Amino acid sequence: MSAAKRLPDLSGQLIQDGAFHLRLLSLLGAGTFGRVYKAVDVTSKPGAQVFYAVKCMARALPGSEDSSMQEREIQCHKAVSDHPNVVTLHRHFTTDEYLFLVLELVEGGTLLDALKRKVFGSDTERIKCAMEEVIDAVEHLQANGVAHRDIKPDNFLCDKDGSNIRLADFGLATIGWTSNHVAGTRPYLAPEAFESNASLRLNDLWATAMTFANIISSSGCPLWKEAKVADPDFQCFLGNPGGFLEAALGMRLTHECLLYLDWCFHPDPEERPTLFEMRSGLDDIPAFEDATKRRDSVSTVASGLTTGESALESSVVATSEQLEHIAFVIIPASQKPRRRSVFRRFFKFATRKL
Repeated sequence: MSAAKRLPDLSGQLIQDGAFHLRLLSLLGAGTFGRVYKAVDVTSKPGAQVFYAVKCMARALPGSEDSSMQEREIQCHKAVSDHPNVVTLHRHFTTDEYLFLVLELVEGGTLLDALKRKVFGSDTERIKCAMEEVIDAVEHLQANGVAHRDIKPDNFLCDKDGSNIRLADFGLATIGWTSNHVAGTRPYLAPEAFESNASLRLNDLWATAMTFANIISSSGCPLWKEAKVADPDFQCFLGNPGGFLEAALGMRLTHECLLYLDWCFHPDPEERPTLFEMRSGLDDIPAFEDATKRRDSVSTVASGLTTGESALESSVVATSEQLEHIAFVIIPASQKPRRRSVFRRFFKFATRKL
């Protein structure tokens, strides 16, 4: 049973820190380690009431591992709280039984909730805006030496329309960039996160890219269970990235979008983009969903790859963009990116006069 399930419902109760008095109005949600309530400052005047979100956790025994985790959460959150894309931590205090974190109230729900409502649709500019806000949050953390370790749509809050995205839940966050302990949501962990002395900075970037895939497809479903060769979905991605991404996300993607995601999910961390490159790479994507091309040429090629047919035997492609897309699909991700880029340049050149 999680710690949150063991906690009683404190709705209606009054809590205080000196002259600061809050009434817990209603339960907003519960996580692994605590419950979150909507609260009102009882000293604020009617008509100008001040509301907060209050995270309540069972107070850990001093000196215990749980106590260290709670102290780390507060330390990390305080270090990055002064940013518009991070939920503000206003104060924290303890009673004999509980630890309370008084947070900015964001009533629009989680980014995952917004994605389920399809708030972005196929609007390229709104999707890019959301992705840039996510980057802003992660960039601020990394500039302050904080690794979040659980970046995913569930841990971002936003307005009802999906705007003003803020990163929340620093329960697994830490100061520093390496760890021998696997922590986080497994489908959002990078391949190297399962190894010793893993880079937490690079893992946060991988999780950011997975969140991008969720935003693009308006889905909270990750692409695979674990980024390991033993995982059949991840293995399929490694063998045929273009075909897999379109099938997994359930949409026809532009070749620029496919190249971007393939870059972000490269199995070699040294070949992945930096956070700066992830941001600048968005400028090269005119659209994420390709609503103008026929899907059958690429799906036929993907089918041919699984049945052993050659790409040329299984498909006739009419445009240079489609040929470049086929080049992306048929060149395995295991080959060096330089060779793959040569193929892309060749197809651009060969079809220039089509």
